[in-house]
Amino acid sequence: MVPTKKKLGIAILLMAALSLPVMAQQAASPQRPQVTRGGAYDQKIQQEVNEYLRGKDKLKNVQASVEDGLVTLKGSVELLRDKMTAEEKLRHKEHVAGVRDLIVVKGKDVPDEKLRDQLADKLRYDRVDQGQVFNNLTVGVNQGVAVVGGQVRTDADRSSALYAVANTPGVKGLIDNIQVAPVSNFDDDLRVAVARAVYGKLPMYANDPQKPIRIVVDGGHVSLYGVVNSKVDRQVAVGRARHTGCDERDG
Repeated sequence: MVPTKKKLGIAILLMAALSLPVMAQQAASPQRPQVTRGGAYDQKIQQEVNEYLRGKDKLKNVQASVEDGLVTLKGSVELLRDKMTAEEKLRHKEHVAGVRDLIVVKGKDVPDEKLRDQLADKLRYDRVDQGQVFNNLTVGVNQGVAVVGGQVRTDADRSSALYAVANTPGVKGLIDNIQVAPVSNFDDDLRVAVARAVYGKLPMYANDPQKPIRIVVDGGHVSLYGVVNSKVDRQVAVGRARHTGCDERDG
């Protein structure tokens, strides 16, 4: 899980991600053009893209060009979130065949270790009172690129975690390795049962808003992650999880 301040163990994973735009054009006959995306709409796309960029102060240093329906974005922003939002919004505009995002995230430079600690703090408390006890996230940083992994219960949990990272000054890039658990009423019931059993026996941990004992359930298999104060507390947590009749794994 995201490390507590007592124990910090981060595996740094650096991955290269290369995204190539896909261009789509339909053949056109001399008598009646059949193009629905691409070059025939370049001027219209350019106008709409320019209007969008002018309307966003955070994108004031971003420029766009359009060729054969492909939008190329250049310039700089302060936060990774602004870069990601711009690409997502423009990709879904009518007639746009693709977006080539060459925007550079400037902002301030933060040492990797310090940035990792900042992100860990954010992720530990993300979605407090919304079931974050059932999420186990990991984070590493290499040259400003954050790698977020682990397991979460819902797509909303995943989106919230990624937004928190992208909205952090100093993050230059983001690699998403988060896994979302399959929808399962049985697993949901088991999550609640294990949480009640574990935290009911160890109430001192229930008072901590970061929920230091994380409970991940997938297909009836329960994994416990986190940091506790003693081996006795660890044994109690594992024993209470087993008492629910689940197939337990101690993380």
